[in-house]
Amino acid sequence: MTKLSMITLSTVLTASLLAAPLAAKQNIVVSASPHDTFVTEVSADLDRQLDRIQPGLRWEPSGIVQVRFRTGGDGRAHKISTFRTSGDGRLDREAIRAVERLTSLASRPELISPGRTMQVNIIVASTNSRFERLSKLLARHEAARIAQSPREQAVLALTMTARPTS
Repeated sequence: MTKLSMITLSTVLTASLLAAPLAAKQNIVVSASPHDTFVTEVSADLDRQLDRIQPGLRWEPSGIVQVRFRTGGDGRAHKISTFRTSGDGRLDREAIRAVERLTSLASRPELISPGRTMQVNIIVASTNSRFERLSKLLARHEAARIAQSPREQAVLALTMTARPTS
């Protein structure tokens, strides 16, 4: 795999624009909520940042890394830390760098107050079978995390995946 192909999946479903005529003279347009739009924007931004990861001949990243941060009043990520390590120090550092470079957090300041805890779950896999195993593992980790306490339920978590290109 020479270049990672990033596919964005968020834990929050992103609504698409729908237009449906109700009657011959009346149209109602339902649009994506500001929250869904924000999730889409941040996911796309993180996707671009993660696309900078350059696997090499001696390093092919694989694993799950969970990064936590707090939003700042300046629209940037602050207090960035690894919530759960992938076991691959380089992958963990690349994930933290991707979060540091996020610029989309300022796009909807009314939705994300300063100090809000966010988490990105990043899955990187070079084979489909590895991706499936890691996805199931992440689902178990996330279910346990959310069940742990009411505070964990308030964490906005986004899941990013790097799947094999073939």
